[in-house]
Amino acid sequence: NRLLKSFEMLQQLTKSIYVQKKAWLKLRRYEQEFLRCCAASKQAKKAILVSRSAARVCDVWLVSKYEEVVEVALKHGKPPGLSERDIGYQYKRTVLADSDIMVRGNLRFTNPIRTAIDVARDGDLLDGIVAFESLLSRHNSFNTEIIKAECRAVMRRMQRTRGIGRAREALEKA
Repeated sequence: NRLLKSFEMLQQLTKSIYVQKKAWLKLRRYEQEFLRCCAASKQAKKAILVSRSAARVCDVWLVSKYEEVVEVALKHGKPPGLSERDIGYQYKRTVLADSDIMVRGNLRFTNPIRTAIDVARDGDLLDGIVAFESLLSRHNSFNTEIIKAECRAVMRRMQRTRGIGRAREALEKA
């Protein structure tokens, strides 16, 4: 009974990572999403945070308009079998180049440029514009053009990927 009571005082983030529910409820939604993504990256040994989940940890702006799931991918693009998947994660079918992946401590996530492109591909035009604005707003006009060129180069590499046209449009409007 005592163990059950202490368990009720915890918020489960992954199958083996918990935080105190009292502290969890004091956090803002974006802080909760950040912690859920960090916990997922630590828990899933091979998975890489992508799209909106990667944006949470690499400081790419998002339009928060709905409940989010933790989005992950494996480097080779093929999700694991159903029995091997971690519950609560959405596995994306996307191939990731080594240059797209960042590692910081236990966190694995896509770099800000790939993240902004994925947010634009997966969301609507506003999502994409906001994500690209977050990349560009921190720099002067010279560096902004360099970042746009890097974005275009990554998009050329991803030319047959679903939603890449929307990402191109969002970059041009940002």
